[in-house]
Amino acid sequence: MFPCSYCLVDSADLLCVFLFSRGAGLLSKLANFYPDYFSALAFLSVPYSPGLSDVDGINARTEAAFGYPTFGYQKFFNEDDAAEIIERNIESFTSAVFPGDPEVWRTDLCPYGKAKAWIEAGKMDSKLPSYETPETREARVAKFKSGGLAAPLNWYKVSMRNIDAEAINAIPKQNLVLNVPTVFMGGDKDYATRVEMMQMAAAKLKEAGLLKPDVEVKIVKGASHWITLERPDEVFTVLQELVKKVE
Repeated sequence: MFPCSYCLVDSADLLCVFLFSRGAGLLSKLANFYPDYFSALAFLSVPYSPGLSDVDGINARTEAAFGYPTFGYQKFFNEDDAAEIIERNIESFTSAVFPGDPEVWRTDLCPYGKAKAWIEAGKMDSKLPSYETPETREARVAKFKSGGLAAPLNWYKVSMRNIDAEAINAIPKQNLVLNVPTVFMGGDKDYATRVEMMQMAAAKLKEAGLLKPDVEVKIVKGASHWITLERPDEVFTVLQELVKKVE
């Protein structure tokens, strides 16, 4: 849910970049502002998203399709005192964001008001996810406590308030077209950035002529949002295949 970026191959002639979760939005804009820099792109858990953010539109569509707004939690993250509320209950926040049961996102994170209610009540999931131990969870909580949440939540505030609208609207239309091999990858147990929406985005972007050449959509069965943690070998295999196309 917070930006993670990686450069798989970086040389004088080849730059292949993959960004995960919120970082996929950053990669979208990097590809728009500097299209000649990239040889291949991979968007993990969140697809390519040119133009301005439309959280309200996404919430309306997903509530109609799935019975709940998948980005409802972002309304809370956009509140001025969200960081303060979370910092009082870091353990509860971490349990909600990295739950043992992916269903927690569908029931207690994504719907309107649920994330805030969970954190203010100090709720905890009863188990850790498969990729964490008590020691790594303790380290994750400590990291959040040391850095605070004000800066990470600004990623949501910027997009929801369209603070960068002037810069985004100035992007030349031809720069919105991805002209390099591209992969979208997500887990089918991700209840926030659902693979159904990723598939729909791929179809609409192709129809609009914004993906040239074609995009590959890779679905990781049984994985949640955190595919790089849960299925690192599968993710790396897909990325290796992408790099081979441009080497």
